[in-house]
Amino acid sequence: MSAPTVPTLPDFPDLPEFPRIPSSRSGMLRRMRQVQGLVNRLQAHYFEVLACFTRAAEEPATVPQEVALALAIGKQAAHQQVELAQALTTRLPRTLEAMRRGEIDGYKAAKIHEPTAILTDTEARQVDAVMSTRLAGKDPGGLRRSANRAVARLDPEGYAGRCRARRVRRKVELIPLDEGMVQLSGDLPVEIGVAAYQRIDREARRRRVRDKTRTLEQHRTDVYAELLL
Repeated sequence: MSAPTVPTLPDFPDLPEFPRIPSSRSGMLRRMRQVQGLVNRLQAHYFEVLACFTRAAEEPATVPQEVALALAIGKQAAHQQVELAQALTTRLPRTLEAMRRGEIDGYKAAKIHEPTAILTDTEARQVDAVMSTRLAGKDPGGLRRSANRAVARLDPEGYAGRCRARRVRRKVELIPLDEGMVQLSGDLPVEIGVAAYQRIDREARRRRVRDKTRTLEQHRTDVYAELLL
């Protein structure tokens, strides 16, 4: 097996001492953006190397376990990183290029990858092209929603079928939290979930006018529990 081509990048020098943190808050924000851009570029190179590492493996199925052990992360997290690396270097070249320019990080790139995972390579590249014009100013949730809309327009029949299948798999989960709390969540059709939240929110806001000893979020939580019980 021929060795894969590793992306070229200058040898990593030791990181220089960072200049003193600016005294103004605007300067601090500017510095944070600069550092985040550097982090994004390094993440792009990380995923390129990971893709090469995967292609060089005699048994690709073992790669997530190798990565998990090498980086001391969970196997599921390693598996997700391997999938993202392969997608960025084959199906989502413009998303990878945005990372190389420092515009988005790996988490945002994942929000573009996840909705496109069920598409063919050609379809994924079409969504990738559309999303390359929609990156500015979007948080991870906004990117995922935008990618979902692009997928739905590209493959309306497939998207409708996946929506039907997702409704069949609806469920409620009780997730233990720390400090004596649990999280109760349910997967609902969007129209039902939105209507339920609006009802909870209206009642919580009405109560908040009379009782400001509790926050709006506390009121929402209490209304939610009362309606269920």
